Amino acid sequence: MALNVLAPSIPLGSEFISALDRLSSALQLNEIPFKTYDERSLKDFMQIAPDKQREVIENAIAYTELIPSGPLAKFNLAVEKSVLQKVFKRLSIYPKDNFMDYIEEGDIIEIYTSKFIQVYRNLEFFRYCGYTLVDLLIKEWYMLYERPKSVTDVLYQISSNTLENGLGTVPYNVKEHILRERYLGLNKAFKIRMKYLCPLVDQNTGVTQGLVHSMSAETISVDHDKIVYF
Repeated sequence: MALNVLAPSIPLGSEFISALDRLSSALQLNEIPFKTYDERSLKDFMQIAPDKQREVIENAIAYTELIPSGPLAKFNLAVEKSVLQKVFKRLSIYPKDNFMDYIEEGDIIEIYTSKFIQVYRNLEFFRYCGYTLVDLLIKEWYMLYERPKSVTDVLYQISSNTLENGLGTVPYNVKEHILRERYLGLNKAFKIRMKYLCPLVDQNTGVTQGLVHSMSAETISVDHDKIVYF
């Protein structure tokens, strides 16, 4: 199934194609071997309800509009920070303090709403992802990934506290742990180091609206039947 065949049958189909192609171009420029879609994920997409399809497409368009194109899509640390500033401006939010000073080359950067809905992930994220963008948009996180429950509980507590009381950038102080891809039996796992998180506030009201955080990842080889979490 090709997207150009799929497009006429769904609302915003051509915009969907453009969105996925825009992300593909940026990834290719940065030599990141990531598929935005494949035949299986498109079949999964066609199985969801029409209103959900439209939501997925709108989310894809909104996300890829945050990704620069052309020469600016060639990322380094300076470009990363510049793009993130533009993302903050586009979303009408800003970090409470100097979060940008904590970003390092190769960091994965993600932005979440106050309801823990991810609205932005930088290109570095895709270097460590075995799924397609369509998978990420139509599947819940817990269906795609698995990490130790003890770590998940601590991350949730720290994030909730930061949303409610956070004054600025703080270190996670969470132990390194293994995150594995659980959907489709993909044989990919990563050693994750959670680094920093910072509350994001509305540029007009000053009310906390979400979080931005950084982490690093390392691909590792594991036997999924014999994983020892640490």
